[in-house]
Amino acid sequence: MAGQAGIKTHFSIVVPTFNSALTLGATLESIRAQGWPKVEVLIIDGVSRDATLDVAQGFPDLDVVIQSEPDQGIYDAINKGIARARGDLVCVIGSDDLVAPGAFEAVDRIWQASRSDIVAGRALLVAPDGTAHLREDEAYDIGCLISGIPFCHNSMYVTKAAYARVGAYATNLKICADAEWVHRSIRLGCTCARIPEVLIHFSLDGTSSRNDELIMAETYAVVAANFPGLSTADAETLFKAARGWTDSGLVPSVMANHPDVPGLRETVLAKFGTGILAAPDAEAAIPPRPAGSFSMARAFQNMRAALLSGERRK
Repeated sequence: MAGQAGIKTHFSIVVPTFNSALTLGATLESIRAQGWPKVEVLIIDGVSRDATLDVAQGFPDLDVVIQSEPDQGIYDAINKGIARARGDLVCVIGSDDLVAPGAFEAVDRIWQASRSDIVAGRALLVAPDGTAHLREDEAYDIGCLISGIPFCHNSMYVTKAAYARVGAYATNLKICADAEWVHRSIRLGCTCARIPEVLIHFSLDGTSSRNDELIMAETYAVVAANFPGLSTADAETLFKAARGWTDSGLVPSVMANHPDVPGLRETVLAKFGTGILAAPDAEAAIPPRPAGSFSMARAFQNMRAALLSGERRK
């Protein structure tokens, strides 16, 4: 059993695939390069029409489980993989991502000491031209309920017990089900150990074809669902202020309009601090980020890096 002296963590890596032959080999090689003695790879394939399954079968020294059948989208595939996982910790990655060197060692070290429900590290976002930057992460706390997902989903390792407690990913969402899952884990009190190491090289290839309008619509819906009675328009106000895209001058009015919504006051205070209470509605309680420190393009890159979009599988 993991946790005993000298016994290393058993990892389950879930990789949803669809026509991924060109990139899957590098992804699997990054797992093999970890040199980890206890790891299984679950390839959950949506009936690829290329050589994806041949690539998956080309790593006989890895414990690769292949399941290829029609599914209802990427989160359905992820749920299937988690259901089959036998490891202590489960991580979901894309078929064009790379597990960072030393990732399993870093996760094992903190998890053996903390036994937390979740371990999360950093993500290096890699553009098609090879340029890369670190994702801007946030604290794992209730403030995330209005600001999105605090870290890249692909750099998150979760115990099977936590998945059983929190439940499956919502298959009615096409893009933001991972953020919604993390929000549920926060509300249920799951513990999360954070580490500074980069755990995933997340590919941004193809993200220009993503539906930014759908990303934002689902994001606001997920935020609103955390607070019964909150409209998506109010969720948008809170989200944009929390992200620093706008000032927070309208946040007090949202709170005033919903004084009895459970958890809203506590979440706003966790994200903005008590100073938000004294701010006039029409004035900036917390100024937006200085000019030049933020760009909408970078914001979408960070959001996309937090999500496993169904576009990856089309």
